[in-house]
Order: sequence, then structure tokens, then C-alpha cells
Amino acid sequence: MSLLSAEGETLIDMVEHGQMRLSRELVERIARSFAALTEYLDELLLGEPPQPLYLFPYYRELLEARGAERVHPADLFVVPVAAQLVVGNATVRERDAAELAAARARFERGLLQLLRNPVDAAAIGEMYAAIATVGTSQVGARHPTFWNVALAYFEALRDGAIELDVYGKRLLARMNLQLRRSIVDGAPFAERLMKDALFALARADETKATVTPLVAEVRRAFRVEGSVPPDFEVPRFGRFDARAVAAAREAIGRAKPAWEKLVRGSQADMAGFAQSIAALRAAVARLPGDGVRALAEAFTETSRVLALGSATVSESLALEGASALLFAEQAFERGLKGQRDVDARAAEMAVRLTQTAAGSPPGEAMPQWLRELSHAAQDRLTMASFIAEAQGSLRSAEQALDSFFRDPGQRADLPQTLRQLNQVAGALQLLDHADAAAAAAGIAQRVQGFVADEAVPSAEDCELVASSLGALGFFVDGLQRPGRSGARFAFDPASGRFSAELRESRREPQAVVIALDAPVLPEGEPAAPETAESLLAGHSQRAGELLGSLQRAPNDAALRDELRQTLAQMRDDAQLVDDGALKTKASEAIALLDAGSDPGDASMQARLADLAGVHPTPETVAEAEPPRDEAEIDSELLEIFLGEAQEVLAAIAEAAAQSRQAPADPVFLTTIRRGFHTLKGSSRMVGLEEFGEAAWSMEQVLNLWLAEERAGSQALYGLIGLACGSFGQWVDALQRHARLRIDPSPMIAAATALRESQPHEAAFLALAAQAQSGEIVEPVEQPPEEPRPVEAVETVETVETVEAIEAIEAIEPVEAVEAVEAIDVVEAVEAIEAVEAIEVVEAVEAVEPAGAADEVRVGDHSISRPLYDIFLSEADDLIRNLVSDGEAWLDEPTRPATQAAQRAMHSLKGSAALVALDDVHALAEQLESFLLRQRASGRPAGTGDLSNYARAIERMQAMLHRFAAGGVPRDESEALALAYALAARWDPHNEPRSQAELVPADPVSASELDEELLPIFIEEATDYLPQIGENLRRWLDVPADRSVQQVLMRHLHTIKGSARMAGAMELGQLVHEMETRIEAASVLTVVPTALIEELIADYDGAVAMFEAIRDPAARAGIGAPSSAPATKVAASGAASGAESAAEEIVREAEPAASSAAQVATAGPAEAARRDAAGAGASAGPAIPGAAIAARAAAAATGAAAAALVRVRADLLERVVNESGEVSIARSRLDNGLGQLRQSLQDLTEN
Repeated sequence: MSLLSAEGETLIDMVEHGQMRLSRELVERIARSFAALTEYLDELLLGEPPQPLYLFPYYRELLEARGAERVHPADLFVVPVAAQLVVGNATVRERDAAELAAARARFERGLLQLLRNPVDAAAIGEMYAAIATVGTSQVGARHPTFWNVALAYFEALRDGAIELDVYGKRLLARMNLQLRRSIVDGAPFAERLMKDALFALARADETKATVTPLVAEVRRAFRVEGSVPPDFEVPRFGRFDARAVAAAREAIGRAKPAWEKLVRGSQADMAGFAQSIAALRAAVARLPGDGVRALAEAFTETSRVLALGSATVSESLALEGASALLFAEQAFERGLKGQRDVDARAAEMAVRLTQTAAGSPPGEAMPQWLRELSHAAQDRLTMASFIAEAQGSLRSAEQALDSFFRDPGQRADLPQTLRQLNQVAGALQLLDHADAAAAAAGIAQRVQGFVADEAVPSAEDCELVASSLGALGFFVDGLQRPGRSGARFAFDPASGRFSAELRESRREPQAVVIALDAPVLPEGEPAAPETAESLLAGHSQRAGELLGSLQRAPNDAALRDELRQTLAQMRDDAQLVDDGALKTKASEAIALLDAGSDPGDASMQARLADLAGVHPTPETVAEAEPPRDEAEIDSELLEIFLGEAQEVLAAIAEAAAQSRQAPADPVFLTTIRRGFHTLKGSSRMVGLEEFGEAAWSMEQVLNLWLAEERAGSQALYGLIGLACGSFGQWVDALQRHARLRIDPSPMIAAATALRESQPHEAAFLALAAQAQSGEIVEPVEQPPEEPRPVEAVETVETVETVEAIEAIEAIEPVEAVEAVEAIDVVEAVEAIEAVEAIEVVEAVEAVEPAGAADEVRVGDHSISRPLYDIFLSEADDLIRNLVSDGEAWLDEPTRPATQAAQRAMHSLKGSAALVALDDVHALAEQLESFLLRQRASGRPAGTGDLSNYARAIERMQAMLHRFAAGGVPRDESEALALAYALAARWDPHNEPRSQAELVPADPVSASELDEELLPIFIEEATDYLPQIGENLRRWLDVPADRSVQQVLMRHLHTIKGSARMAGAMELGQLVHEMETRIEAASVLTVVPTALIEELIADYDGAVAMFEAIRDPAARAGIGAPSSAPATKVAASGAASGAESAAEEIVREAEPAASSAAQVATAGPAEAARRDAAGAGASAGPAIPGAAIAARAAAAATGAAAAALVRVRADLLERVVNESGEVSIARSRLDNGLGQLRQSLQDLTEN
């Protein structure tokens, strides 16, 4: 991979320096190579064994584009074992110079004959005899491994196991050179030459490669059998349209659940299955492979047969269909790699599926490969189940232990933790992960000690248990990746520590010593032999030293002659190792010396150094400059930053020019803000604090502009232009000298003046004067005279959180402690990034306001800083994805809403609730309902709906921008009304129906209660539901109480399982969602009260559903005639006005939006109460917007369970199933994010 990427970089550099013309063909070659790298990495992630030779076709293209002299696949060949072959002394003979010279002449004679006639067996025999003579002489005894490999190569060539291709002819020519250098100069062997010979032996014909014992022994010693795939020269990557493969994969993902429902008898999903198969067929049509297309046609035929028939799916067809979908899923998940096998097996599956659909299942049994595929899928499901269970147990144990370590009095959960750890240990032992199982058992043993001993555990025990438990969690997470083993995790029984080596060392080939005909192996491990490559490195270093000396003494003839000799040795070494470029450079350097040019000429010496491929090495090391602010700037990171800064500044300038043309478009200002944000973070990472502060001041200006939706002004563009000029000068200066001091105060002053609406002309002039004077930087000669504020504080003891560091540094002066409250809360966004620039900070125990950095205050709400930072980062990505998806939807209005948009909207809704952004939460909730309903309807959305949807997202983005700037989002009643209108327009309940279709709704009608298990469920729910309510109220009083969370999750889990077993699927799903939200919130230090209040509202809905299930009379009474008329009137009014409601809201935005906003602000529970209170007084709300809002809020809390609604049973079942799948997926994502956040916190503390 490094060779391929380096070659691409070389070509780009040549184009940049004018050494090569940029053509379409060159661009396509580079693009193909990097696309191949991406696919290759995807294969590795899927568990495929690494095989770099598959990249050779793309590597060859790049080398040919550059005109490289050596183009050989052995460059990508990895020798599995670095073997050293030894021979007995009896096989070595002393040979005089004449005999060795005769052998050399014999080899050259045979080589000439073979080049004239490639099938001349006598010529091969001559060369073989010469190699055998040298290999058994004192010359060969110095490097027995190389000469035995060479002898094995000629044996295989003699026996016809190796074809003499262009690579073989080049190898023979270099072998002749090696022979001459070894006999005449005693030169070591070239490691690349031996690798080329091993590559040829690896490709040898298997049937002929074992004829001679030596060939078989060498292949076995280096383990090269099967290490070279036969089709490595055929392009493997980029053969398939990536978009078509992705479309096919998505279509199969939709077809699988639809097929499962069809098998269960749900004919309503026939349309969904047919649509998925049609999408699969369209995608496969763009891919090569007759078998894959035949399988798509078989799916289409099966869909047609099922659509025409009314009978249920037969057992044989269900099995064949599921097997075919499983095969297709696996094939497209791997990108159709291994095309020949995939195509043949796809054709076989197509035949079996077509026959079964026609009513004549195949008589033969399922093929073995399909059985293995099914077993592998079952194993993956089993492993996934174990991993999920283990992750849950470890997460629960970690939370219980964390509470115990913080407060040793919280011991109630330790026995449960002990049981969970023992279960994990037993499961890991069954899976043959001995070290991990021992680690889990060791942790359990220490927890047992905590339970038995009432004393407070020591800090060392706490740290040991915490680190081992964290490593165990990483190990279990790694089991999800195929091919992953526990090799990088180790358990130390002496200390009881289970640790992970997160830095994976470079994998070197295993080194072994093998005796060919020696009676015993030599004692000790033989040292690595000297090679031509090591000799070349020494000559190159010596040439650099001589060039440095020649610069100081340009008229020294002895130095000049020695340099020429060294360059000649480099040239010969380069020829031996087949480095054509270095050989050419060394030859040109020699010619330059022989031309008699003036050695004192600086340009001549620079050219000489470049041609020789070396750089002058000074004899003395210059005195190191003083460190910059006690921290060394890593030169490599600094180089990367400077290159990135140039690109970012160019992007900012381009966006500023575009923004001048469209000042009201926030997209360009967002790009500029993101650019300054990048400069700020990257500069702080390399220790350029002043650079970062200047960029931060510019980012604050753009944050304000975006939050208040201001159009670009001349003052803003003037500041951006001045800032880009200053940043550009700083970057140029830093490229010349890394130890420079930047004065950011003029830029900060100008940005502050503009941001705070103060007179800014003088500040702008000062910034422009600084740039024009050129005195913007100065070398660092000594540390700053005044110490930094934090360093001046003497009462330093502890820091509770890393986030507090930036707030402490921002206090200037220290005495003005109360000024901390006035710090702009927007700075909290980058608190984590700024930590990396600080080496040693001691906490200020006496400075009380430093704790204020733990929270960010927005309006009347206080939010923990980590939660605030995480929300802003997540919301920025989510809203950007939603905007892009909305624009794409406007371009393609016939497609349905995407799953990605649904997931993003759902995540944004949940995240907004966590940070108490009620308006954003309400807006996202209604937009999510619109997306779900539009996708389920199968009808295309109109242009008006899409425009309203885009407008609502735009307003939501503005609200988030203002929140990021530290302000309370403005009232967006119009956007909220639009969202309610969209959700109502696509509500299937609002479709016009006749009065005959109005039937009483049973809250458990879709649940088919099990009468035998129902009493057990009712008994358990009667016991647990009151406890859940009491614990929720206790949690509301003390949100930081973690023990309540654990008890709630256990009780909710019990209720969920019982409800589902009894058939109360809706209640089970509601309880499951409550459990999931509590689990997701368990990673937070302080849980927002808004979340607990929503859980209480959900609990009220669950209790209402349970009462309806427990009381059969209440269930029957729901449809009593006394309640029917009012409900019918309300439903009729809603149905007749469904189409006009949204239009009326748009026309009368202000009154409707006001009512909707009141309902949304009141929260779901309050909205439900208002809806219930108003149900008896009126057939429907007077204002359509308020009616929609009230109905949506009531439905969200389950308070409308007693209303009469029109629901198709099949649609309800589909919604319930899909909502369960979505909840499971979100739970997994939340768990993953929770682990990531915890890991980041651990890293921060360390």
C-alpha cells in the first residue's frame, strides 16, 4: 500500500514541478490506483487475508506512466518467512581463482545461448553447473541462503517448473552481475535478487516444483507455496460500478425483511418485496456476470408467481428464497469479489429458486457450499448475540464499579456485578479465549473481595480493576470483526492486569534457521548477513559526508576523487539491486565531476547532490534553538499543518469571493467559518497557540453572523480579506523558520470590534499596517517575560476535569475571578481541542469559578460542557446531511424519503431533547413523522411539500447556529407549523374514509394476547409498574443517582419481556424504548431533567395501556356506542379537512403557528393533557395548526389510546416491526457512542 500511494505522490509531484504533463489518462490511472486501495482496505475489514499482489496491475500503470526502468510484481511480494539456510562443512570446497573464473565464464556462455534460444536445455545446464560450483565454494559459504535459493531456481528452470518470461530474463542478467561481483570483489548478495528468485519459485508449477529435493525444501522453508495468486496480473478492483453494488446491497437489505413477512403470511408486504426486487434487478443490470443477473431474474419470477397466487408461501420456497437472499447478501457485502465462484454459484441458486417457484423443488440436497454459508451466518448471529450480552454485562459492571469507587458506600450492585463477570468469564472460556476469561475471572475475584471487605479499596486496586475492565471491553468489541484474535491482549496472572497493546507493531516475516544437509543446527542465532542493500546505504551516507566536506574545501582534489569512487560504488550497487533511477543519478553525478566544473559553485554542488540522490552531511551539529514555550514543534506535523493551512486559506478566499456575489447565502459563510475552525484546531495541535487564537477570533465573528442570519457586509469581507493576508504571511514565514513568534493581537482586536459592533476602522487599519510592515513575526529568543496566569497561581492542587483548563487560562488577570462568568460560552465548543497545547497544568483549587467551565449556560439552562461539545459536533454533521439530502430530494422528487434522512432526523430529535432544545426537538419530531409516513405511503412527495420540508430544515439549522453561538434559539413558530402540517398531510389516518370504515380501535388489537401467559404478565406488571413510577420520581429529584438508573433498566427489561411473551407487543415496544433511552443516558454525568420528564410521560402511557389490557371490560367499553358519535364527528372533521389543513396554516401562519408553538413548548405530556381536556368540549380544535399539534403530541405519549382511529392491521404490524428494528439499531449506535465517549474520557484523564 505504501508503495502504491508513494508512486502516486511521486507522479503528482512531477506534474507540480513541470516534469510531466497532466493528461486525462494520467488522472484516470491515479484515480484507479487510489480506488483500488480503498477496495483493498474494504476487503481487509471484511476479514480477507492481505494479498498486496492484487494491487500490482495498478502499481504497474503508475510505474509505466513515470517511465520507470523496473516494473516487477516482486516489489509487492511479501516473503512469509525470513529463513536462513545452513549447510554442513562437508559440502564446502576450497576453489582457486581460476576455477571460479571458469565457472563465471561458463555461466555467461550459457546465458548468451539461452537468450538466443529460450528452450535450450544445455544452456540452462551450463548456468546451473556454474551456480553449483560457486555455491559450494568458499564464496558461497559466506551466504549459503542466497546461493541455495539461486540453485533451487535453476533446478526449477531446468525441470520446466518456471517459465522464462521477461522477469526471468532480467533476473538472469542480474544473477550474472552478482556472480561477477561476488567472485571478483567478494561483494555480498542483493536481497532484492533473492526475493525475485523466491517470487519465481512461489509461482512454479506445483506438479513439477517438487521433483528435486532442494526446490521442495526451499519452498517449504520460506513457506511460499500458494503465496502468489495465479490471477494477480488481472485487475481485481474497480471492475464493478460501486454505486450499482451499493444499490443492490440496499435492495437486498429491504427484500429480506419483506420476504420474512411474506413467509409468515403477510400478503400486504408483497408490494414492498416486488419493489425491492425491481431495484435489485435494475442495479444488477449494470454489473457484469451472467449468474448474478440470472439470480435477479429468478427473484423477479418468484415475485411474479407470488403476486398472481393467493396461497401462502410453501415451506420449500421459503427455504430456497431465504437461502438465495442470504447468498446475495454475502456476495454483495464483499463487493462481488471472487467473481468466478460468485457467478457460478449465483447461477446455481437461480436454477434452484426458479424450479421451486414453479412448483418442482430440486431433488438433490443443498450443496455443501450453501450449507457452510448458512452455518457461517448462524455462527455470526450467535457471536453477535454473545457480544451484545457481554457488552451489556460489562457496561453494567463498569457503571456499578464506578459508582462504588466514587462512593464506597454504594455496594448494593456489587453482587450483581460479580454474577455478570462470572458469566462473561464462562462464555469467553467456551470460546477458547483463555487470557480474556482469566482476566474476567480475576476481576470477579477482586470484586468478591470488595463485597467481603467493608474497608475502602485502595487507589491501586481501583485503577487495576478499571484498566483491566476497560481492556476487556475493547477485547469483546474486537470480536465483532472477522479474523480478529486476542493476540494484542495479554493477562498477567502475577499482577492480575489485563492490558491491550494499542500500537500495533510492524509485522516482520518470521525468522527461522533451517539445516539443509548439516547434521545439527549451529549454536546460537546467526547474525543477519550483510547485503548489497546495506552496502548501498553505507556508500550513500559516505557520499553525503564527502559532499559536505567538498562544500567546505571545494579545491581538495583528494576529496573529489574519493567522492567519484564512492559514486561509482553507488552506481554498481544500484545496478545490483535493480534500482535504475539511482544508477542513472549516480552516473550523471560522475559525469558532472569528470566535466571539470567548478566545485565551489553552489548551484553545481546542489545539482551534484540532487543527481547523486544524497544530501550533504555537516560534520558539526548546529546549536539547538531554545524551545518554543517549553514545547518542541514536531517538524513533520508542522509541515502537514502548513500544507493544510495553504489549502484552507485558498478555500476561504474562494468562498469569500462567492459570498460577495450572494451575500445572503449562508452556505459560503459556513464554509469560511469551517475554514477558520480548521485553522484553529490544527494550529493548536502543533503548538501554535497565537495562530489558533487569531483563528478563533475570526471563527467567533462568523458564528455570530450565522447565528443571527446576517447577510455578508463590506466590513465582514474586509476583515476576512485582511485575515487571509495575515495568515498567509504567517504560513510563509513559518515555512522558512519554525521558531517564530506571532503577534495575533491586531487581528483579535479587529475581530472583537466587529463582533461587538464597536467602531472598527482603527482596528482594521492597525491590522493592515501590521501586514504591510512585514513585522508580523519575530524569532523566539527567550521565553516570555511575564509568566502565564495559570503558572502564577501558587494554590495549585487538583483539576477535576480537563475541560476546566481552557477556562482557567482565559482568566486575565487572575485576581478578576468573577470575570469567568462573562466568558463567551461559544469558547466551550473548542475546549477539548485546546487541551492538546498544554503540557503541564496544575489545578487551581482556590479559584472557585474554574468549576464554571464544567457547564455552559444558554439562557436559563445549564448544560455540561462535554454534553454541549458532543451535541454541537453531532448536530453539525446531522444537519449538514439533512440539508444535502433535502437538496437531492428536490432534484429527484419521485423517490421516497431515504433511511439515512430518517436516522439523522431521529438522532437530532433525541440529541435536542438531551440538551433541552425543546423547539428543535418538536420540529425534528414532526419532520421525522413526515419522513416515516411519506416513505410508508409509496406516493411521491409534491414540490410544495419538499419546499416546505427544506424551509423547515433551514430554520432548524438557523436555530442550531444560534445555539452554537451561545444564544437561545429564536421562536420559529412558522417552521413548527409547517412541520405539523407536513406530518398531518401524510398521516394515513387523515385519508378520506366512509362512515362505515370508522371502527373502534383496540389498543391491543394488533397484539393477539396469550390468555395462558397474560395472568403472569399482569401479576409481574402489578408489582413492578408502581416501583418504576416511584423510581422515576426519585430520579427526577436526584438526576445524578446512578443506582436508580440500574434498577429502572432491570425492572423495565422484566416488563418488556413479559409483555412481549404475553402478546402485548405495543406495550413491550414502549417499555423497550424507555429502557433504551435510560441506557443511552447512563453515560452522562448529569441527566437532563427534560429527559426524565419525558420518561415519566411515557410511563403514564404505559400504565394506561396496561390498565386497558388488565380490564377486559375497559377494552370492550372503548367501542361503546355512547362514545362513538363524538369520535366519529371528530374523525370525520379531521378527514374532510386533512388536505386543506396544511394550506390554511401556510396562509394563516401567525395564529396557527402561535397555537402550535404553545403546544410544542408545553411538552408532550402537557399537550396530551390539553388534548384530553378539550376532547369533550369540542369536536375538534378551532385552529387547524393547534389541532395537528395536539393530535401529534397526544399520539407521542400514548394518551390517545382510547380514541377511535382507522388503522389497517397489516400497516400497524409493519410500523411496529420497523419501529422495533429502528429502536434496536439506535440502541446499538447509542451503546457504541457511549463506549466511545467513555474511552475518550479515559484517554483525557490519562
